[in-house]
Amino acid sequence: MNYAVPTTTADVRAAIATVNTDARDLAGSLSNDQLNWQPSPKSWSVGQCLEHLTVTANLYAVSVDRATAKAKAIPGGASDGTLELSFIGRFAIRSLTTTGKKFTVPKRFAPPSSVGREILREFEEAHQRLAALLDDVEGRPLARMKTSSPVSRLIRLNVADCFAILVVHAHRHLQQAKRVMETTGFPAAGA
Repeated sequence: MNYAVPTTTADVRAAIATVNTDARDLAGSLSNDQLNWQPSPKSWSVGQCLEHLTVTANLYAVSVDRATAKAKAIPGGASDGTLELSFIGRFAIRSLTTTGKKFTVPKRFAPPSSVGREILREFEEAHQRLAALLDDVEGRPLARMKTSSPVSRLIRLNVADCFAILVVHAHRHLQQAKRVMETTGFPAAGA
């Protein structure tokens, strides 16, 4: 699972497909016990990582929808597909790619204590929705399409920021889920 920060809409499209494939490969055959096993009370399970990513993708999709609706009135030329990230977007990505950096998760993004097997389907649906939103904005000036972050209404992002943050964030938590599965004590298949 090696990932790069996306620099174009084509990179985002490929990253969304990779995220879905990696999640399916990682968690598709896990039992409910494996999906909900936590290395420690303060660590997330594989299922909690997927739930967190699903909630995040859905909340960001609302922000992108909002920006797209407002942008119908924005004049401007077509985009060549390059992601022009704002200062806030670059800062967020730098924070997400800093190894070992931990964050306090806002309550609305926090996963429940356990999840069901349907989380993988919900995860894929959320990321397919992002791919459809990317189709809707393809060729438009994403850097000029502004919205507020679902983290805080005070944080202003552009649509390019949203897509780049989402795929980098997904990569981060899929790596976390993989580490959970590699932890001593992770339940064996069929146990």
